[in-house]
This record gives sequence, C-alpha cells and structure tokens, in this order.
Amino acid sequence: MTAITKYERLEGSGLWSGSIQDQRRDVTVKFGDATLIILDSRADKVLSHWSLPAIIHLNPGEMPGLYSPGDDASEVLELEDETLIEAISTIHAALTTPQSWQTRARRLVLGGSLALLVLAVVFLLPGQLYQHTASVVPSAKRAQIGQMVLDDLGRAGLTQCRNPQGAAALTQLQARVLPAAQRMVVVSGAGTERFAAFQTAHLPGRIVVVNAALIQQLDSPAALAGFLLAEGLRTAQHDPLLPVLRHAGVRATFRLLTTGDLPADAAAGYGPALVQRPKTAIDADALLLRFEQAEISSQDYASALGGGPELARVLTERDPFAQTPASRPVMTDGAWVSLQGICD
Repeated sequence: MTAITKYERLEGSGLWSGSIQDQRRDVTVKFGDATLIILDSRADKVLSHWSLPAIIHLNPGEMPGLYSPGDDASEVLELEDETLIEAISTIHAALTTPQSWQTRARRLVLGGSLALLVLAVVFLLPGQLYQHTASVVPSAKRAQIGQMVLDDLGRAGLTQCRNPQGAAALTQLQARVLPAAQRMVVVSGAGTERFAAFQTAHLPGRIVVVNAALIQQLDSPAALAGFLLAEGLRTAQHDPLLPVLRHAGVRATFRLLTTGDLPADAAAGYGPALVQRPKTAIDADALLLRFEQAEISSQDYASALGGGPELARVLTERDPFAQTPASRPVMTDGAWVSLQGICD
C-alpha cells in the first residue's frame, strides 16, 4: 500500500509501558507490514507488535500523543515526534477506510432492518406491542400510571374521600380482604349522574377504586368484601395496564417501551371510560374459592347482586360458610359505620 511504502523506513523514539502500573521505558518505534514494532532502545529487543488498523489514538489533537493497541489493551505508547504521529494517522486511515465503509454498510442494513421491524410491530402488530410493553413495565411505573388514571378521575369529578376515621376503617378492611401490596381508594361522584352505576375498578399499580355510593348502599362489610374479591379476580384474569395502553395509543406505548415514560396526557379521558365500562363475567367456582380463602360468607354479596344473576344463585347455594359461620368478622360494626362516612 502506498501509505505504508512511504513510511516503511521511518522510525523514531517514544515512551512505552506494558500497563498503567509499569514504569515507562525509552523505545524505538518502527513500521512493519501493517504493524507497529516497538523495541527497547537500549537492548534492541522487540517489546511489542501492534496492528496498525487496531491502534487507538487516546488523545487526538493533544501532545504528546498517547496510543493504545486496542480497546481492552493495557499498553500505552507516548509519542512527541510529529512525523511519527502523522505517519500513524495516515497509515491507520488508509488501512481502516475499507473496513469503515463495510461497517457503515452493515450498520445501514441492520438499522434499516430494525426500522422495518419496529414499523411492522407498531403498525401491523399493535396488539403484540401492547402485550409486550405491559409485560416489561416495572411495578413502580405501573403505580405511577395508576396515579395518572386516578388524577384523570379527579378531573372528571370523582374526588377521593379522606375522612380520618373512615380512612382508618379503610385500612382495616384492606388488611382483612386485600393482598398486602394492594391499596383501596374510595371516590365520590356526588351530583355526577354519569358515574351513578359505577361500583369498583382496578387500576395499574394494584389500586382498587370503590365508589362511596356503593359502600353507603350496602348492608354489611361482607357484601363490600365480595365486590372487592370479585374485582381482584377480574384483575387476575385481565391486566389493568393493557386497556390504559390501548387508550394511550401506539405512539405513546412505544415511547413507554423505549424511554420508560408515558406522555403526561396519555391517560386523559381513560378514567371516566373505565368506570362506565360494563363488568366482565367471572367464574363462580373461582370466586367461591376466594371467599373460602378469605373466610368470608358469600351470602351478603349474593344478596347485593340481586336475585337475577346466575352468579348470585350459585353464591347463595354454595356459600362456604352457610353451615358454619366464619370465625372472624370482616370488620367491627364501629369501623363499618366510619367507613360508610368516609366522604363526610
């Protein structure tokens, strides 16, 4: 190669060390066949051979020039000879240009393939995008998204109830009925007709939302516990994050997947749509098992559902505590009264 031929007899002096800890020694630097030969200046002994295409200039534009034989190498060569520095730069460029072109070509091909894959996922397979994103969102981010939906409910007119005595009773109910990681939020939509039929909903981040009107209408905490157990069963069957992502859309979901953040307005309008959505059917056997595990009678919940639904009939006939009452109450009478007044 012309560049190597031009400098094949060039040699000069420098300082070399085998590692950062080693003492630097005077060396002579010569050019070989696509290699840089480093010799001990005193003993004329070869210390190292460096591949010219692999050499890395550690401090471009600074003097003295510092060089390394590769990314993970510990050797360092220090040069002050400008002719040597120019020669290394020229030969390195000549030897790496074809490789660089190939590398750029490979990157273009890979980049184009990746772009096509992303477009296919985003525009042709949005369902898979939502599913995959929901599967990798961490718990903390789910809780943040759940709070976004809560805030959206607040803007729509469903305000969170925080009466101190009621909140204490709510904590008692949570500990009795819900898994430890879940939290219950009571909201009131007094004067808002469109939320009159809303009972319970589950948000990302293991947040259970309950309409205060439901609590005030029920005759017992066992009935309310039934609504909570049923909501928990629905959540086990349907990830509450998925409908949020579908509402947010492909672009927002892709941003969440790639950056970890959902746009601030992604949940706008989702809260009201969620609480007005019809409830999905649940399996009676699975719900009865939950009543049994929680040590709560299913009779009160069945009565609250009314005599029409088939589910109510099954829960009445197969109440796990029909013959032997549950060993402990859901909550005390005083706590139940406080909970019913949580919005006062």
